[in-house]
Amino acid sequence: MGPLTLPTVAAATLIAFPSLARANVGVFSGSGHTVKLSESAEVQLVRERVEIHPHRGPRLFAGGAPVDRVDFDCTFELRNLSDQAVAIQVGFPLDSQFLSRPYDPKAESETADLVHEYGFIARDDSRTYHTSFQPYTESYGSTFLWSMDFAPGETRTLRVSYGMDMSSSLGDMLVQGEDREEYYKTALAARKAVEELPWLQHQNGAIAEGFQYITATGASWAGTIERAEFIVYTWQFEEYLSVRAPIEVSPLDDGRGASMFGNYPTRFTRDIRPTGYESRDLKAREGKEASLKWTYAPFDAGEPLVGRYLKSAVPSTAEGALVFCRKLVEEHSADLNLVRQYFAAWMGSAPIHETLRSYCATQRWYKPVDDWRMDDLGEADRAILVAIDQLIQEAK
Repeated sequence: MGPLTLPTVAAATLIAFPSLARANVGVFSGSGHTVKLSESAEVQLVRERVEIHPHRGPRLFAGGAPVDRVDFDCTFELRNLSDQAVAIQVGFPLDSQFLSRPYDPKAESETADLVHEYGFIARDDSRTYHTSFQPYTESYGSTFLWSMDFAPGETRTLRVSYGMDMSSSLGDMLVQGEDREEYYKTALAARKAVEELPWLQHQNGAIAEGFQYITATGASWAGTIERAEFIVYTWQFEEYLSVRAPIEVSPLDDGRGASMFGNYPTRFTRDIRPTGYESRDLKAREGKEASLKWTYAPFDAGEPLVGRYLKSAVPSTAEGALVFCRKLVEEHSADLNLVRQYFAAWMGSAPIHETLRSYCATQRWYKPVDDWRMDDLGEADRAILVAIDQLIQEAK
């Protein structure tokens, strides 16, 4: 995936989103820098099931954005379609921003370190495989390789598990649209709204975290993929994300940095979907086992599953909302009634103010609800609006 260059909106500073963590099992030939995606006419990838677990990283952070992680648990049913024994080289590319050129481990010990760092395990019902690491392929990044043997007509269940840091950068909340031209129209609409309501100038900025799972290598197997399931477990990570500030202020910080973000918990939005595929059989489960699930039968390997979380500058607690509102009044003489409409828009209420409503329509998070009522909100959201109402009364 190439770098994504985004236009600036108001004073927000945006940088290119780096390559996302991605992988899928495939048939590879060659060795070293000559590794390439190949094909097998004998072995079919019958089914695949991919479970994705975003979660808090193992290290606390002291200044800046945290490093969160994503774990993948993959199950592949492989079948030898021939009446002959078959030996193939299997590859699993991990295209991470941390593994691309010029990264090039030379020693076996460095490869072992990588297996440990990424927790990379490939196993079936009879053995755990020793993998070699090839540093770079032109299309699929750095690759773990191993050999598998199949008896005539044999079916094996291959399980691959690994984890890596999520990619992270500054990003924005603009609706992406169908093409770049439409995206720039959205950016222009947001910019015009900011000209009328200057207090919105930093609200488009976001801390972006992302992951990706490619499927294209699945096309290297014989026949068709009869069934594919993709499951992203969201609830634990999102519970954590909802109480986390976008960045942490280090005691050594000299006051510079992303000034648009306060040191309080803020709201976020997510965009997780199989790119280019109809979201067939999508299920969103509520409660402590909430997940997103896509099922395809059959599955045409091609476009990736892409996941992004975008952490905003908008507080998610009443205490943070009061700090935020006072700052907007002090720096921009903001109308608190409009600021209240803005907070309510995050909660599903369509703003009455035309320019504010136009701005919200440019944002990924904006999903207005018919017959919206404050009484239907959760306790935290109601507390935010009540706190702003009290601030409005005090200002009269």
